[in-house]
Amino acid sequence: MYSIHNQWTRKYAKRVLGGLILALFMTAGCAMTENQVKKEREADSHYKLGMAHLNENNLQMAFIEFQKAIGFNPGDKTYYYAIGIVDFKMDRLEDAIDAYKKALTIDPVYAEAHNGLGAIYGKLGKWDDAINEYKKALENRQYSTPQWVHYNIGYAYFNKGDYQPAMLEFKEAVKFQQDMSMFHLWLGFTYMKLEMTKEAIASYEAAKRLDVRNMDIYYNLGFAYLKEGMRSQALDAFKKVVELSPESDAAVDSMKYIDLLKK
Repeated sequence: MYSIHNQWTRKYAKRVLGGLILALFMTAGCAMTENQVKKEREADSHYKLGMAHLNENNLQMAFIEFQKAIGFNPGDKTYYYAIGIVDFKMDRLEDAIDAYKKALTIDPVYAEAHNGLGAIYGKLGKWDDAINEYKKALENRQYSTPQWVHYNIGYAYFNKGDYQPAMLEFKEAVKFQQDMSMFHLWLGFTYMKLEMTKEAIASYEAAKRLDVRNMDIYYNLGFAYLKEGMRSQALDAFKKVVELSPESDAAVDSMKYIDLLKK
């Protein structure tokens, strides 16, 4: 009888001990979770402060806050991306590249970071590398502003002198957002390079309807009209340049064409 009772006691003790160990693990797990949540909240607070500084163009303070955010939560891609933006704005391009690449180690399809890298390579004149990164950004079908990526690719091709693919990319940008005058303007530039003057005029006119006070649009429209022999329209366009920006170099050039067209 004593032996049976002793065995039961040992079994019960083991169960109690096992329960205590499990409870300790659960308590430790909760503590770890609470600690992690606290760190993530701290990181988010610093990130929001950094964004506020960034919006005010206080780049150094933004950089400090983003670094603090990373210190509390080094696994968040958006913090590295934010650091990359600051470095880019401060012309620390190699540091910006490093920050964007760190974001991509966390999320290889992070479109914003690919787009950021593309912008840096474009600034460095590495157009092929820029195009490659922009195209990776487009592979993420959930990217919210693909029109700007198409515009960026078009701009890169344009600067390479590859006007046919540039035209296609600017067209795609227009498809996504028809109310952006810049897209129509650059499509017009590209049409002119391709000797497609009528199409250029149509694009410039679309840009003009969206941005009636943009001197660059009228200036380029004047030359396109001239090329098509549309003298009166060219005269009106050059006059508008002078009206909108009388002190500019474009206005000085426009005055010369106005004098010639009046003869």
